[in-house]
This record gives sequence, structure tokens and C-alpha cells, in this order.
Amino acid sequence: MSEGGDLYFPNLEMTTSDHRLTFSMHAHLTYSKVIGETDFGKQVLQKLERDPRIAEFQGKLLSKGSSAGAVQTQHFAMWLAWCTSKIGEENAWKILDKWLEAEQIEVLSSLWVLGLEADSSIRLSGGLSIQKVEDMPDSNEKEKYLTVGRDSFGIGAASLPKCAITKAIKIPKFWATTPQKEIEAQKYWNQSQSLYDLASLLNTIPNLFCVPHFHTNYTVGLEPIGPFGGSGGGAPLFDVGTSTVSKISSDHSELVDLLLSKFVSKDDSEKDRLRLILSRLSQAKRRIQIEDKILDLGIALEMLLLNDNEKDQLALQFRLRGSWLVGETALERIEIYDLLKEIYEARSSVAHTGSLHRKNYRKAEKTKANIPRYENLAESALQQIILGGVPEWRDLVLGVKVS
Repeated sequence: MSEGGDLYFPNLEMTTSDHRLTFSMHAHLTYSKVIGETDFGKQVLQKLERDPRIAEFQGKLLSKGSSAGAVQTQHFAMWLAWCTSKIGEENAWKILDKWLEAEQIEVLSSLWVLGLEADSSIRLSGGLSIQKVEDMPDSNEKEKYLTVGRDSFGIGAASLPKCAITKAIKIPKFWATTPQKEIEAQKYWNQSQSLYDLASLLNTIPNLFCVPHFHTNYTVGLEPIGPFGGSGGGAPLFDVGTSTVSKISSDHSELVDLLLSKFVSKDDSEKDRLRLILSRLSQAKRRIQIEDKILDLGIALEMLLLNDNEKDQLALQFRLRGSWLVGETALERIEIYDLLKEIYEARSSVAHTGSLHRKNYRKAEKTKANIPRYENLAESALQQIILGGVPEWRDLVLGVKVS
């Protein structure tokens, strides 16, 4: 109540920022004071200013893999103070000396993904790892995904990455300025492609979902210049989202390694074809709308089973090839034959009428109920092709090698 007896109505305003500093801003503010206000920091800065290896960074950009940035002497000084706090001054100088002498450095190429979580980080072949968010290097992204507030609980939880696919990659220390250096830099992108391929291949495993979300880079371990070098570059990757979180474990490692090794051994045109199929399967598994699921599953399976552009009796070839590819017994092949018939008819219904069996409610309900079986069939068929290659379809269906 006001003094005159009138009611007082408080004005409500939305809070659009919690005013927290990001991790990198906090690191800079904290250690800039160490450098500017302590004897240790001032001595470190003076020593670095006399180092000709540090002076070499003037007018050059430090490569971070997918981006580059200018580095000042103060950044090295802040890093050295930070590293000293973790392992002592003598060891920090040893790391810096070795790093400054090297022509190449390592970055941790990191693909944050949605739909996947792990109880513990998983090491795979080829230097790849699936790291849970808690094990990733401290960064703005890690801080955001762990502390973003209400979105980290309840319905928003699945919209935040819970792990990342990573690989340590050697790159030239300085950003490419000559054609030869550009060739060297391209090797980074070629190696980073394996992160995306692994994310796609995980979708061939039943009950696993994996969606690329954000690609960036971090320094490896305690190497310079840690959290003081700015962003590692990258941008959000937009795709069909997921409200589902699946769990991967070390029990999957052997199959994942095998799938990836077989995939990378294929020629470029086959890898490109399989990437499109994997993308469709991944989308289908994440779709909520049944009609969208059916379209994506149908397209993925048609691309997989009708790859030779043979125009005769597509529906029949679709069923025969798929049943002989996946089925091991006569009963299994009959069951798969019928499932593929349902998928083909459902996809045709959606494609031509915009709805799923509009005038046949019972058939539509049966199709909806069989969605998990359709997904499992597509997963199995794609695994077969990746692991064993594309068969001679006529030989497979006839059960005999035709000359």
C-alpha cells in the first residue's frame, strides 16, 4: 500500500541474462591480475618478452585447426601462471619450451553430439574417443552444457550435448600462408571427417541415436595456450533434433571399431552414398511424426537395396534383396519380405497422398506398431552392406554364383 492508501503494483521484468562470466572471460580476468599485480607474474612476463621464440608470433596467426588467432605475450604469461598452478613452475616451463620448439602442435578436434551419453568415456581405434562432458577440456561449451540452468533438467535435457567425439590431430603451428602449408592444413579436415562418420555409424546400432551438434577444437591437455587462446572456431550444425538420449558403453566398442574400419576402407563414391543413407536412417530414428519416419526409412532402404538403377519390378526387387541380405533362415526371410512390403507400401502412401493409409485405419495402426521392427531391419541391412560390401544381387537372390 502507498502512503495515500493506493495499491502498489510492482513491475515485473524478465531476466534475460544471469550476468555470469563465461569460463574464458573468468580465466582472462583472473590471470590478467596475476600477471599485472604479482611479482611472479611480472617476472614471467618480462622473461617471455625477451624470448625470440615468442617474438616470432608477432604478425603471425596461431592455427587452431578450423580457425586461427593472434597471440600476445600476455596470453603466454597467463597460460604459464595457470599451468604452474597445476603442475609447478619448472614443469610448466618444460611444456612451453617443447611447444615453442615444435613446428607442429596438437589440437583436440571435438564434435559435440546430441542423443548420446556414456557412463564413462570410451577409447576407440584410430585415436578416436567418445568423451562424456565431464571429461572434456574446460571450456565455454563444457560450462554451458553443465550449468545452463533450467534447460539442463526435465524436457530440455536432451537438447544439450552430454558427450563429444574427439580426436587429437597434429597441425602446423602457424596458419597456412603458402600453398604447401594449405595442403598440410587440409589434412586436418580430412582427419576430422572421421568424427562425423563415427557419429553417423552409431545410428546403425539398435537403440543408439547420435546427432552432430557443434564442431570446435581445444588444446590437448595442459599444452599452450589453454583457455587463453580464444575460441577454437566452429559453428552449430543444424539437423532434425532429438528428444531421446541413448546410452553407449564400452560393450559397443568392438562393433563400432569394425564398422568404422570397414567404412573408411571403401572408395570415395561409396562412402558418399553411404553417408546419405546413414543420414536418412539417423533422421528416421529421431523423427516424431510417423509419416516422416516412413519416408526417411523408405528412402534409406531404397538407396541401399536398389543401388543399381534397375527399373524392372522395383517393389519385388526391394523385398527380395532385403530379405536375402538380412534373413538367415527361410522363416526369417519370409518375415523380412513381409516387413519390406509394408515399408514400401507405407512410403508410397505417404509420398502420393500425404498421409499413412488414409482409408485403412487398421493397416495404418499396424504400420505404426511395426516402426521399431522397420528401424531394426534398416539398421541390420545397413550394417550388412558396410561390413560385407554390396553383394551381387542376382547371385544373392538365386543362391548361386551366376557367371
